[in-house]
Amino acid sequence: MFSFAGIATAVLDGHGTVLRWSQEACDLLGWTAEDACGRPFRALFAEARPGADDEGLPARGRARLRHRAGGPVDVTFRVLDLHPAGPSVVLLAPTRSTDDWGQGASTLRALLAQEHLGMALHDRDLTLVRSNLTPGLLGGATLPPGGRLRDVLSPEDAETGEAVLRRVLRTGSPLTGGP
Repeated sequence: MFSFAGIATAVLDGHGTVLRWSQEACDLLGWTAEDACGRPFRALFAEARPGADDEGLPARGRARLRHRAGGPVDVTFRVLDLHPAGPSVVLLAPTRSTDDWGQGASTLRALLAQEHLGMALHDRDLTLVRSNLTPGLLGGATLPPGGRLRDVLSPEDAETGEAVLRRVLRTGSPLTGGP
């Protein structure tokens, strides 16, 4: 599941002045709400943005902002205009995190596209979220999203399988191969 942890937010008025500042923004950039509110958001940029103008921020992109301690912070951002026209919400995340999210999603898509590598993702309740398993791959019935192992396995096999999934949840160590 996508995590919203670490995504910083700021609310800007129509002129780019910070109206609201989240705790995550403080954690990311070191500026408290008292420091940031009432100041132009563009004052946080560590360097001029190519193609920048006085009309505001681009709808999305990457930028190098200035941490309160003076160092640079590379961020990926998205500006969401609120209606009626006026305020905007800026979502900010460390670029390293957004790159990791994108690479993780691409890796998962590639793994799930494999024909000879069976993969199943379960949520914390042990219900199936996503799988590339087909009836011919493992020789049995497939489990539909939202299903449980007991829907397609014998009670004994389902209990064994769920015990393995609970161990993965508890330890964080993935299961490769068999139980």
